[in-house]
Amino acid sequence: MTARESTQPITPTVEPYDDGEIGDRSDVDHADVVVVGAGLAGLTAAVTAARGGAQVVLVDARADRGGRARSEAVEGFSINHGAHALYLAGPGTAVLKGLGIAPAGRLPRQSGFGWWIEGRRVPLRSLSAVGGVDGARALRRLVLPRRRREGAAGRSMSDWLDDNVPDGGRRLAEMLVRTTCYVADLSDLDAGEALDQIARGARGVRYLHGGWQSLVVGLEQVARDSGVSFVTDKAEGVRCGEGDEGGVLVELRGGRTLAAASVVLAVGGPAHAESLLSGASPQVSAWAAAADPILAACLDVAVTGSPRRSPSTTYGLGQPVYAVDHARTARVAPDGGAMWHALFYEPDRWPEVDHRAVLESMLDECHPGWRGRTAAVVFRKRSVVAHDRVRPVADSDRPTVEVPDLDGVYVAGDWLTGHGMLADAPVTSGADAGRAATAWSVRRAARHRSGTTSLPSGSSAPASPDGSGGGKLSA
Repeated sequence: MTARESTQPITPTVEPYDDGEIGDRSDVDHADVVVVGAGLAGLTAAVTAARGGAQVVLVDARADRGGRARSEAVEGFSINHGAHALYLAGPGTAVLKGLGIAPAGRLPRQSGFGWWIEGRRVPLRSLSAVGGVDGARALRRLVLPRRRREGAAGRSMSDWLDDNVPDGGRRLAEMLVRTTCYVADLSDLDAGEALDQIARGARGVRYLHGGWQSLVVGLEQVARDSGVSFVTDKAEGVRCGEGDEGGVLVELRGGRTLAAASVVLAVGGPAHAESLLSGASPQVSAWAAAADPILAACLDVAVTGSPRRSPSTTYGLGQPVYAVDHARTARVAPDGGAMWHALFYEPDRWPEVDHRAVLESMLDECHPGWRGRTAAVVFRKRSVVAHDRVRPVADSDRPTVEVPDLDGVYVAGDWLTGHGMLADAPVTSGADAGRAATAWSVRRAARHRSGTTSLPSGSSAPASPDGSGGGKLSA
C-alpha cells in the first residue's frame, strides 16, 4: 500500500461540528468575553468564563477546532499532531475533571521496552547500557520525595544533575528528563519544575482512545452546553479602549468586529498575541522577545499487519530520540495495525543530523518491514511542542494570564510556563484566564451601573448555588 504523506489533506478522526447545520453565530457582534483561538487553552477559557456567568464568543479560523490537539483519520488510524500523553496527576487533568471531562484511555504498555544506543536497539535487560548501579541511583534520586528536592527551583536541570547524579547514570537521567519535559537543552530548564514533572509522570500518563480528538470533542460539547457561541472566522486585530464603554474590539477578516468587555488571546504563542495587539502591550512584546519555543521532529507511521512481538517502546540514550507504538495501548488503529510515533527532540540543536533518517532507522529495528505496509506516513520537521520553555527564573518573572498594561486583555496557552508543562499549561492557563476575564467583566458592569469611572476592587464573577456561575452578565 502506498503511504500518504503529510502534504495531503487528512480528515479529522471525529467529525467536527457542522456550523452550517447548528448555526454558526454570524449574527453576534458583542459579548462579555471574546476568546480568540479554539485549542485546548481557548476551549477551556471559554467554558470557564461561560460557567462563571459570562456571555462568551469563541473565535477560530478553523471549523475543525482543537489546534494542535486535533487528531487525523486515515483508513481507520488516528494520528495525533505530535506527541500527546495526559498526565494523570497534572493540574490540567484536575481542571478537565472539574469540567466533567474524563477522556478514555490506558496507561502505556511497556512490553518489549528497549534503548536506542549508537544507532542500534538494545534490550531493557542490558543494565550496563544504562549505567548499572549508577543508573539505578540516578533514577532513585530523580523521583525522590519533594523534601529532598528543596533548592532545585531557580537552578538549571543541568546543574542539578551535576550535583545529584553520578556520571555513570547521567545518560539515563537525561533520557527521563527529556521524556517527561520534551526538552533536550537541560541548561535552560528549571530543575524544580522538571522534577515536579517527573514526579507527575511517575504517577502515570494516559494514551487516549481515538487520539486527542476525543478530548477536543468533549471540550467543544461542554462549551456548547455552557452557552458558548462559536464564530468561524479569522481574528486579525484587537483594539483596546475603543469598544463600548472603553472595552475591546476584536477585528475579524472582512471588516466585521466583535465588541466585548474583555478578551482572552489563546493563540499560537506570545508573538501571535503581540501581532494581534499591534504591539500595544510592551509586556506582551517582551514576552514574545524572550520566548524560546520547544520544537521536535515527529514521524508518525500507520502500519497495517503489525507483528505481535514488535516492541512497544524504545528510548534514546545519548541521542535525543524515542519511538512508541500507540496502538499497543490505545484504540488508535484497526485490528492488527500499529501506530508508530517517533520523535527527535529539539532538532535545531543538531542541524548536521538527518532527523528523519534517524527516526526511520529506529523503526527499521523496532518494526522490520514497515516500509511496505504503510497506510500513512506523516513527517513534521519542526513541530511545535510548546511556544516557550520553563526556564530557571523566579516565578515573578514568568508570563501571567493578565496583561498588566492593557485593561481587559488576558492570554492563555502552552507558553504560560507558570501553569505546568505540555497539556497542563494550556488547560490551566485557559481556566485562569477565563475566570479573570469574567471577573473583569463583572467589575466593568458594576462600574457601568454605578456610573463611576474606576473599577471596584475585589470583585469576582457571580456564583450559582452549585458553584458553576450565575446568570449572564450585563455589560
